[in-house]
Amino acid sequence: MQNPPVDTKKYRILTGTYSTLKAAESATKVMKTTFGWLVHIEQDGKNYRIKTGTFTGINAAKNAEIKIKNAKLAQVTYIKDA
Repeated sequence: MQNPPVDTKKYRILTGTYSTLKAAESATKVMKTTFGWLVHIEQDGKNYRIKTGTFTGINAAKNAEIKIKNAKLAQVTYIKDA
């Protein structure tokens, strides 16, 4: 019996925008302290987005996306190739 292939592809999560830097900083604090993730804020015009470090495999990325939404840190998230 063969083992299924291991998904080693890397993904990042990008949030929708926050209208203030303070709101983005508040969400990044939770992601860093509660989830233990590497995250950073990117400016997008007058707004801000959060970009996570990498997750290995689509299932890990989807689970992280669910954590963000369940914690109400972002209403919109995107999984992107890292």
